[in-house]
Amino acid sequence: MSHDAARLDHAVAWLLDALDQGAQWLAIDGLGASGKSTLADRVLAAAPQPPIGRGLALVHLDDFTRPGTVGWERDRFREQVVDPLRAGTTARYQRWHWTSDEPGDWVEIPAASAVLVEGIGATEPPEGVAWDRLVWLAAAPSVRTRRAEQRDPGRFGCWSSTWRPIEDEWFVRAQPWRIADLVWVAN
Repeated sequence: MSHDAARLDHAVAWLLDALDQGAQWLAIDGLGASGKSTLADRVLAAAPQPPIGRGLALVHLDDFTRPGTVGWERDRFREQVVDPLRAGTTARYQRWHWTSDEPGDWVEIPAASAVLVEGIGATEPPEGVAWDRLVWLAAAPSVRTRRAEQRDPGRFGCWSSTWRPIEDEWFVRAQPWRIADLVWVAN
């Protein structure tokens, strides 16, 4: 097992331990192509689901992002996800396709579920929401560029010319890694 894979396994175990301890809100943040979705998918796959566990729902902040905007729709997230779950009811939110600027399908999160949020800007939750655990993922710019080119070959130009400068400015201004409970640097 590589050193990077062992650290990824540690991050997965650390987040799963939080679920075992009753955590309701977990978050993963990092710049584009830093590995947020990979870590989130690994945690979701390893989390016990009902009837064994209480369930873990994965929410991608891309579903709360619209073209031409900086950041994500925190108010909509609170209204459609946080408020219903806090009230003990099923949450229901509509995904937004940020690349085509169109509404997508509706997603339901069962009332008793814990929530894993992944996306750029997760370190800045909606007002009145505190994550139980927060992971910051970092990767060298060359690693992120390679991953982005592989992941989005037809849209890489948009990422490099539009989103990356916005992310870089936010990173310098907000210094999000400073508030993370766990910082993981990928190779």
